[in-house]
Amino acid sequence: MKGLSQPPGRCRGLNLFEVIGLLLIVGGLAYGFTRGLERGIWEGVLGALIGGGVAWLVFAAMMLVILLPFLLIFAVYRPQFPLCAAGRCRDSHYGHLGEHEMPELRARLRAAGKEVWLVRYACGTLYCSSLTEQRFFQVIGEGELHPFMRYRPYRR
Repeated sequence: MKGLSQPPGRCRGLNLFEVIGLLLIVGGLAYGFTRGLERGIWEGVLGALIGGGVAWLVFAAMMLVILLPFLLIFAVYRPQFPLCAAGRCRDSHYGHLGEHEMPELRARLRAAGKEVWLVRYACGTLYCSSLTEQRFFQVIGEGELHPFMRYRPYRR
């Protein structure tokens, strides 16, 4: 049973970005309405719409400037690879295979709907990291994928 201090339903409150956006939009609506009201009621409504729209564009531009560097970093960052199955090679002992290496395996994986990065460890073991699933696979024999481990993106 929920206590009296807990709100019913799934109310989570607002974060800082949402509060800033709400204040900007309400301020833009109020400013546009008061400036347009000097010329009449319909100009006040039109001014409120324009003021709210401009405030929303300012908020969107501000969020883009703040969040774009993080989005670019996280789009490039991938978690490090795990230890190899034998336990001898660490994540720093691997090398990415280029597009020209093992083209038949890449073509077979793409036909199966998997986009992968292929990686070879120093001991010779071949692994692939799926870009669509959050897991690493060990490549056995002629391209058979054996699930090796799951990973949590960005170490969460």
